[in-house]
Amino acid sequence: MAKDIKIKNFEATSENIKREQYHTEGKNLLDNQTNNAHNLLKKVWIDIYQTGKNMYQITDSNELFILEDVAHLIEGKLNYDVKNDLTRNHIIEKSDLDLTTYSDAKAVGYYRAVLAMLYQYNIQLPEYDLPKIMDKISLDEYKRIFSEIYFGARKIAGDMK
Repeated sequence: MAKDIKIKNFEATSENIKREQYHTEGKNLLDNQTNNAHNLLKKVWIDIYQTGKNMYQITDSNELFILEDVAHLIEGKLNYDVKNDLTRNHIIEKSDLDLTTYSDAKAVGYYRAVLAMLYQYNIQLPEYDLPKIMDKISLDEYKRIFSEIYFGARKIAGDMK
């Protein structure tokens, strides 16, 4: 009888360890994918900041701080949205063509979202027309960034289609 209890306890413990390991592996996978996306999305805030600074020849330290803050807020929103998208982890099931179509569509949506956020945050720097910054940043660059994000996430997940 005591032997049966020990076996059942061992089986239960073994099952819990497997579940915990599966959860940890999934969390590590998502962390790796989102860290990669985060690093790639830094280009978005750098482009917004550098383009705005150069386009409007901003030299005032307060205005530069506000512009940088706006760029970081936009990058943070994109990071949040991309992480939520990656949690669905449906990208591993897509063919290369489907993933290209998907990442291009996401790029268009995020490009327009950045433009909308620049309109929203323009109140912080009313002397400048912040949405005009996007006239200098190409949609093709966003397509490249989001293609790298989604194909990189699929590669990290271990699915090399």
